[in-house]
Amino acid sequence: MKYFHKRSDMVILTSENPEYKPIKINKDRWDSECAIIGVVVGLKRKFSDS
Repeated sequence: MKYFHKRSDMVILTSENPEYKPIKINKDRWDSECAIIGVVVGLKRKFSDS
């Protein structure tokens, strides 16, 4: 999962996992090289009884 941060000259995608570095994309390249294919709208977890 990535967080989307829009700046005036670039888009920065930061990962939920801190082991991955942020991805920086110039605003000029965004429309031709990238697409958002899904949006997280909820989270469901199952907790064990033990």
